[in-house]
Amino acid sequence: MNHDGDTEEALRLVDAAAAAGADCVKFQIFSASAISAVSAPKAQYQLSTTDTEESAQDMLAALDGIKPGPYAGSCGNAVLHNAPTFIEDIPADDRWNDLRAVAERWHLRSCWSWPVRDGAQVIGSFALTGLEPGAPNADERRLLEFVASMVGALLHMDQLQRER
Repeated sequence: MNHDGDTEEALRLVDAAAAAGADCVKFQIFSASAISAVSAPKAQYQLSTTDTEESAQDMLAALDGIKPGPYAGSCGNAVLHNAPTFIEDIPADDRWNDLRAVAERWHLRSCWSWPVRDGAQVIGSFALTGLEPGAPNADERRLLEFVASMVGALLHMDQLQRER
């Protein structure tokens, strides 16, 4: 999710995501130590694809300072261009240049991102990453679009409630 460096907006997005039942929120710009605990466990797939000494917080710290842009991976491009971005082979795609070391360390091979919108405004992104190269099939594209549109709608509804 993108909060454009605004702490109030970031807190609103976290509250809205929690109210929608999310167990995590991805920010394009963040401080890992401020949003995660050293003791936070890694996801099951991360146990086999990352260094055993690297914590979930260390993984997030590797993304500190990343902003939407042409070399900021799938999510950075989806937000920048307000368009779905499907990167089929991360090691061969320049759009992952700013995140190349992270992708290699985590064995990421594909990432498909869909912009999350409030009306026409991009407010974040939703992505699926893969350990194998490839393009999303029709069902995966529908899933990306559906989840991104639902997150956008839920965040919009939350904003309307907060304005009451």
